[in-house]
Amino acid sequence: DIGERATVELSINTITQSGLSTDVRDAFGDGVDPAGKTALAVAADHIRGFAALDDIFGNLAAVIEVRQPRTISRIGEQTIRTTTYLLAIGSLGFLLAALFFTHRLIVAPIRELTQKILDIQSTGNLEIDVSNARSDEVGVLASEFAELTAGLSRARDELESARDDALSLSNAKSEFLARMSHEIRTPMNGVLGMTELLRNTRLSDKQERFAATITESAESLLHIINDILDISKIEAGKLDLDVAPFNLRSVVEECLELLADNAHRKNIELVGSIPADIHVFVEGDALRLRQVLVNLLGNALKFTDSGEIVVRVGEVERNQEKTTYRFEVQDSGVGVDPSNLEKIFEPFTQEDGSTTRRFGGTGLGLSICKQLLDLMGGEIGACLLYTSPSPRDCNENLVCRLLLEKGGGGG
Repeated sequence: DIGERATVELSINTITQSGLSTDVRDAFGDGVDPAGKTALAVAADHIRGFAALDDIFGNLAAVIEVRQPRTISRIGEQTIRTTTYLLAIGSLGFLLAALFFTHRLIVAPIRELTQKILDIQSTGNLEIDVSNARSDEVGVLASEFAELTAGLSRARDELESARDDALSLSNAKSEFLARMSHEIRTPMNGVLGMTELLRNTRLSDKQERFAATITESAESLLHIINDILDISKIEAGKLDLDVAPFNLRSVVEECLELLADNAHRKNIELVGSIPADIHVFVEGDALRLRQVLVNLLGNALKFTDSGEIVVRVGEVERNQEKTTYRFEVQDSGVGVDPSNLEKIFEPFTQEDGSTTRRFGGTGLGLSICKQLLDLMGGEIGACLLYTSPSPRDCNENLVCRLLLEKGGGGG
């Protein structure tokens, strides 16, 4: 069978009297001189090749014909086609296998690690296990990240423990200060009361000076005790607001009357400015608002040697239920360096050491004002009015903003 497939028939077609045979001429084409030419004729079952031979004179002498069955050609084509199909199937299988192993060995572990990282980010739970037993690069990455989360977890536990200890110490400190303030304030009120009774008796001038010094010192100490008690309550979160209707104009006037004697002794004019059309019947904590205003006015009075102190009240925003008020205290005192404006609202802080030595004080007043206003939903700040090119020669206006609900009554 293989021999039959490989059989090649060779024949020579000579020139007869009538010329070449019809099939040979058909292979070369009618009317074409086949001299020096070759031709190929393809049939269904065989392939015929022709080559023209010339004699020594250059004339056509014969045509060589080679005849070969097409079985071999068909086998070759089929073999090539089959090989191509097999290569395509093999390449596709290799590609699918590569994708499968890539997904299983690389993509899936990285996706799992990424999902665990996202879970840690969304939940904050550092206890999620991201370790991997593999020893390749993905396993090393997972192990390193597991060590990182373990370190973060330990650091977080240490910080939480330190925070709890700090809060416990802070609460203990606040409670101690509150208890001590109460214990000290009770006998201090007794000292003030007995000193006042002593001053109502007949005393010599020298004894009167001594009694006045005792009164001033006791009042100063009582003021410090009250400040410490207030700051302790605020820090401990035990200061509650007492919201009730009150007259805003009356509160401001009471504050001015309370400090009028001290201002008169220093020949300082104390002025209150409240527009006639302002709404004065409001609801809020009048006691704490009075405390803030007295603190600001007392602070201005302490740092002012001459001139005037003005407290202005105005409306900033108003709607049917609530109004935002602006309280501004302006003095003609020593002023504040602009670089220290934020510093003066910190606890136990004054502008500099010379201020403490000259005027005294604990540095708690403005800090208490700020924390009280924060508790009431307000704010406090300072704006400057320059009176000369020198930054020091300026008057600071302490400005408070407070939102109060409107109460009943006219105003």
